[in-house]
Amino acid sequence: MVVAAAVALYVAVLFVSGQQPRRRRLAASAAARPTSVRLRPRALPLPAPDSGLLRILSWNNHQYLENVVHSASIGARDDEPVPVARVQSMPPDVAGATSALETKHGQLVKEEEVERFKELWLSLVEREQRLELRLMHLDGLREQLEHRVSVAAVETWILKLNALLLHEENERLKTQAAELEAVRAQLRRANEKLRALKERVQVERVESQREAAMLRDKVMDLELTGGRRERAFAAEAATLWKAKAGLEEENRELALRLQHAEQVSSSVTVSLVHEDDIVDEANYLREANDR
Repeated sequence: MVVAAAVALYVAVLFVSGQQPRRRRLAASAAARPTSVRLRPRALPLPAPDSGLLRILSWNNHQYLENVVHSASIGARDDEPVPVARVQSMPPDVAGATSALETKHGQLVKEEEVERFKELWLSLVEREQRLELRLMHLDGLREQLEHRVSVAAVETWILKLNALLLHEENERLKTQAAELEAVRAQLRRANEKLRALKERVQVERVESQREAAMLRDKVMDLELTGGRRERAFAAEAATLWKAKAGLEEENRELALRLQHAEQVSSSVTVSLVHEDDIVDEANYLREANDR
């Protein structure tokens, strides 16, 4: 009986090892199995080395060895006196019934062992299928993680590129801001020069008005005195009136130039009025007023 159980276990192990190359096909055909196979009761898990089944087998082997040793010891002591109880024999009918019961019991035990090994093999196959499905699931998860990692790498590269572009844009804006500050400084200097020019023109206008008033007073004095120098005074007055007209014409020209200078200063961006030109123009206006 023990030898038959060992042979059955060896055959089951060989069959399971022969099923190893078919793992992929079993995992692929797990869903296509019949309903009776999928709905069978859950088999027992694979026994550990110190589980009950192996302990039973080892105990049976140990008991078998003890029986063999005991029989050998009995055969070795045949020359010793045998007790009376040992030489008593069973009746033939009782011995036949006992042997029949032992044979039937051995067959039942053998069938139970075969059923147990079948269940063990089925549990191994089912466990292998579950492991294959779990492995497929883990492979799918690994592929998803690899895809996510690749997507994250692409997104990281895009973000780095955007950061580089933003840095370049920031540098360009800083350069433009520096250029604008330089233009603003030039515009402030131009406004200061224009303000100084306006003040000079205003002073010269006041001086010209004062001179014109003095000329009018002189003309009025000459008209009041009358007499012999009336003609000479009239000629001088005409000269003065001509000078006055010339001064007024120059004042109008100065006003037009001042207006033109204001328009130029309001639309200046990079090119500005040179300081020497402004000084020359102011000197020219001063000399014209002096004349």
